[in-house]
Amino acid sequence: MSTFDPLSGIANLHRLRERLDELTQQKVSGKETSAQKPAGAEGTAPARAARADAAGQEAPAARFSRGDAPASQLYTESGKGVCTPGFTMEEQIHGQMQQMLDRETYERLVEDRERMEMLVRGAHANLTVMFADIRGFTFLASGMPPDRVFALLNIYHSEMVGVIRDEHGGCIDKVIGDGIMAFFGLPYESDHARKAVLAAVAMQKRVPAVNEILAARGFPPIGIGIGVNSGPVRAGFVTTDKRVSGFTIIGDTVNIASKYESIAAGGDVVVGEHTRDAIGGLFPTEVYSREVEVHSLTDEVKRYRGYRVVWR
Repeated sequence: MSTFDPLSGIANLHRLRERLDELTQQKVSGKETSAQKPAGAEGTAPARAARADAAGQEAPAARFSRGDAPASQLYTESGKGVCTPGFTMEEQIHGQMQQMLDRETYERLVEDRERMEMLVRGAHANLTVMFADIRGFTFLASGMPPDRVFALLNIYHSEMVGVIRDEHGGCIDKVIGDGIMAFFGLPYESDHARKAVLAAVAMQKRVPAVNEILAARGFPPIGIGIGVNSGPVRAGFVTTDKRVSGFTIIGDTVNIASKYESIAAGGDVVVGEHTRDAIGGLFPTEVYSREVEVHSLTDEVKRYRGYRVVWR
């Protein structure tokens, strides 16, 4: 029986970086050599660029893109191609980024080879993490048939993912059942604590509108609890030998944010001390009634005080 070599995933990422180098070179030259040019490539971007140059026309800009499509066409709301057999590592990473990022950030990242390479390698970062969860969802869903459960979830996630990603520039790390994990500050750091808290408050303010939609379809109302925490993380892609499983972040900052979400009552946004300090007077805060305990990466148990954002 063959065994999986854990270094093979790293090798794949090295190959991806080599491909980025090739794409960058194509961007500089604007054309392929005859050795690089595949049969039937007359319709590719480099071939079109060469023809435009010969005709005295302005050549279309080359791009780090999937296939021959510019970034603006690559971005789709569904993020097609994620972890799909037959797609290259590069294509899978594009699909991951499409799901995570808003359109403007994605298109900027596609053109930024240095930043993309950093994300592929894995890196330390300081950012803000958010967890959100429907309170009492397990009990709520226990009396529903599957189609009703997923109809409710689709309504909820359609609204909340839009608030996080499209309205506030957050990255969707993952959606698990009724839970959402997101972060702010990657791939570009810019006032991430403030954006995360504004997104969390906007999500709570959106709940009544979501409940109106749910009520019209015969669902009971929902409430959500949100935890937010800022600090250092490790970020990068998780891969196997043929597949990009996903981009994610790890570290105590993430674990603490999850714990804050677990104690947040419906309608509450609970933030950590670093987040509270970073947002200044954006919203008043008050000490939350409960602390959280977290096992650190060194297996030490630490207690952390949370702060409720007074947004109403």
